[in-house]
Amino acid sequence: MLFKYGFISVLLAAACLLVIAGCKGSIQDTADDEISLVSVPSLIGLKSAEVDAIQVFFGDGTRLTLDKEEELDQIMQWVNSLQAYKIEGARGPGFLYAMDMVQGNQKLRLANEFEVEGQWYALSGPEQELLSRYLIEQGRAHNPELLPGITMETPEASGYNYMDYAQSVK
Repeated sequence: MLFKYGFISVLLAAACLLVIAGCKGSIQDTADDEISLVSVPSLIGLKSAEVDAIQVFFGDGTRLTLDKEEELDQIMQWVNSLQAYKIEGARGPGFLYAMDMVQGNQKLRLANEFEVEGQWYALSGPEQELLSRYLIEQGRAHNPELLPGITMETPEASGYNYMDYAQSVK
């Protein structure tokens, strides 16, 4: 029974990665005038300086709360750079993660696909991949068995440094 649930989790995670990869390709293959990109913070009413914590919900049920200033600063730099475009409803079941950004007594939910006032949006931009890698890395530090079907290079193996990128986005 446990194997069955693990297999389903792996399939859902793989499907999410395919959706993410498909989204990136569809944006690049489409003429610029056909897609209108919107700033995610302005779309969801996010005020980065007021975010007290970020609650991450992974597709396998793992939950993680990030509330250290350094973590929040890093994540908010990427979130502030994210853009989104309109889509016709959610494109499929499952997700790698969703996150609630706690802003006072308000929670603002963000995922690869999200809804604002009845309109669905999908995230766009290189920051999305960096954010996903960072959150999965943080989640695996908390739970090494997190999303076992998802393989990602560590920043050291890829030669990539998240903090260098964060400084370049400022």
